[in-house]
Amino acid sequence: MLVVAIIAGRQAVKLAPIDAGSDKKVTLVDVSTFRTGGGVISANGTIESSAQADLRSQLSAPVTGVNVSIGDWVSTGQSLLTLQNSDLLAQLDQANANVALTKAQYSNAGVSVDSATQNALDKILDAYNKSDDAIRTQADQFFSNSASNNPQLSFSIPNQQLLTNIQFDRLSLEQTLLSWKAALSGLSTSTDDKSLDAAIALSKKNLESTSSFLDEASRALNIAVTTSPAIVAGLPNWKLAISAARSSVSGAIAALTGAESSLAGARAVVKNTDGTDSSVSSPSSAQAQILSAEAAVQSLKVQLAKTIIRAPFAGRVGNLPVKVGELVSPGEVVASVVNPQSLQVKVYVSESDYSKIKYGSAVTLDGGATGVVTNVAPSIDLVTKKVEIKIVINNQKGASLVIGQNVHVEIKGNAPAKGTITYLVPIQDIKIVQGGASVYTLDGESRVKNNPIVLGEVSGDFVSVISGLDDSMRIISPVYELEEGDKVIAQ
Repeated sequence: MLVVAIIAGRQAVKLAPIDAGSDKKVTLVDVSTFRTGGGVISANGTIESSAQADLRSQLSAPVTGVNVSIGDWVSTGQSLLTLQNSDLLAQLDQANANVALTKAQYSNAGVSVDSATQNALDKILDAYNKSDDAIRTQADQFFSNSASNNPQLSFSIPNQQLLTNIQFDRLSLEQTLLSWKAALSGLSTSTDDKSLDAAIALSKKNLESTSSFLDEASRALNIAVTTSPAIVAGLPNWKLAISAARSSVSGAIAALTGAESSLAGARAVVKNTDGTDSSVSSPSSAQAQILSAEAAVQSLKVQLAKTIIRAPFAGRVGNLPVKVGELVSPGEVVASVVNPQSLQVKVYVSESDYSKIKYGSAVTLDGGATGVVTNVAPSIDLVTKKVEIKIVINNQKGASLVIGQNVHVEIKGNAPAKGTITYLVPIQDIKIVQGGASVYTLDGESRVKNNPIVLGEVSGDFVSVISGLDDSMRIISPVYELEEGDKVIAQ
């Protein structure tokens, strides 16, 4: 009887004695207000965007161009502003020229077809391994049943289309990896040119599919919706893992493209007009120079990409705090993008309403818009005694909803299963005696009447009542200083 012991201890607190010369005054409360599940919970909240991004500079450089204005609609990938990059462009031109020169020297050096073939085989195998690691090791951390016919994300996202795409693509990639591995099993330096070229094309295609899947995974992690502490704690590491996997796959694509080019050059060397082999020595040195030159190009492209601030998703420009000529620093916010069509409401509800709201509860807003509860805080704020609820709006139905607007919402409480109705009653309204508990009602003569009840679990200052109550009852609140048979006055 741990529950009874806890509550009995609390009941030991006594109020100031009431004048014995007059009937005690009491308050009656409808039991229906304590019923868990069902009913409608009303609350006021604030409209927010569930898709909002603050874009920060990764470099220290002057702003050379601002391409949009606050309030403009932008598409995914659209350039919002540019930082000074003329020096990087010049270096990139020089690096591309160096690649062309090195490849020419490579051909002149006559690197053997066998060496180029082996390099291509290595890059093909590396492409498969990078994709396998990105999918089955890095991405699978936040999937359940990942290798089955029904892979599922371990968290929710408000974008249903993205959720469908990412789970379908994970299923497709499992089959891709299996068939890809089988296709590569027979490759060797003696493989004919046509089969080797087909293996390169297949690997490039599969790398691109993997890259697209990782882009989807990155977007999903950025808009993850979860109340699980374990998943919330894991999100930063998952994001880092996907970022590293994307870089690894991008590097594999560049390396495979370089190997394909090198192989084509090596084949051309041995095909003279008379059909003789004109290849000469020094293949390893020339090959290393080409790879080094191509790596320099890739590095400069990465640096150049950082000078162009792009929209991560379609939406409207919400903030643009910089002007042309201003020097920005690494980490400084240079723009923000919000999607006004992807909205959510943040509301706060009382302790008594907390138990009635569940993940997935239906919601109606002012103007007829509808939504669904996607997040219920796991604890009550100790200061405000309120619980934070987040609601994703799934149908605006023509309502004029603006970010920052205050709205009234009505949340439909989840009706309990038949035979499982319980009530979450304040402890102050329950009388604890040795061996049992009860609530007090009034009889026809305004005297206190005892009503036995069966208690469940304690939750803060509330305790669940499993049986003994029904919605038609009105109980006395609180029960301090009262005994069965007392004559009282109901207020």
